Amino acid sequence: MQLLLIEDDPRLSEYLTEALGREGYVIDLCASVEEARAHMASQLGESPAVIILDRMLGRNDGATIIPSLKSRYPGAGILVLSSLDMPSEKARLIDSGADEYLGKPFSLDELSARLRLVARRAGLNESTQNTAMRALGNLSLDLKIQNAAVGPVKLDLTRKEFQLLSLLMDSPGRVFNRFQILDRVWEVERTTESNVVETAIKNLRRKLEEAKSTARIESKRNVGYWIEA
Repeated sequence: MQLLLIEDDPRLSEYLTEALGREGYVIDLCASVEEARAHMASQLGESPAVIILDRMLGRNDGATIIPSLKSRYPGAGILVLSSLDMPSEKARLIDSGADEYLGKPFSLDELSARLRLVARRAGLNESTQNTAMRALGNLSLDLKIQNAAVGPVKLDLTRKEFQLLSLLMDSPGRVFNRFQILDRVWEVERTTESNVVETAIKNLRRKLEEAKSTARIESKRNVGYWIEA
């Protein structure tokens, strides 16, 4: 998979280039906003599937080139790295067009997982590259028309229930904790005391069981939720 890395820290860029290269990414590197703009102006090479953008590039704000990146590479997902790990910062960057946000410091495992998530959201996962369908057991989702079904039986889901189910089905077996779900589905801060996640999970489980779905939502107290078949 083609990846564009826009990072001005030579040690970090060298580390990421080597580590992500071992995972199969083909990486183009830009060390400044100016180099990124020159790369966008160039017609050479393959367009990136995913872009990693450092929030601060020297004295320049990396966020200022997000609109240009989205315009030049409309099919690419953008992951922003930032030492300013605050909800307001994340919201601003997402509103600017970024697809994901990862605060520094971070682990390579988390970065790799976020890159896979960005790729899936951009429709670049190999299993879903040319389709908007998700399937697990006899449960299927059609993302284009926002339809969920168990076999031929359509599920009557609210918008948030569908988004939650879609999140879980993007990564079967992956555990999402309550705060991750609140952030990605309800887009609220982790300090909230709302029980919307628990209520939505309860309703989804009931609807899946009533439709005799072979896919089921599992959970572990104080750990999180996942879906499996």
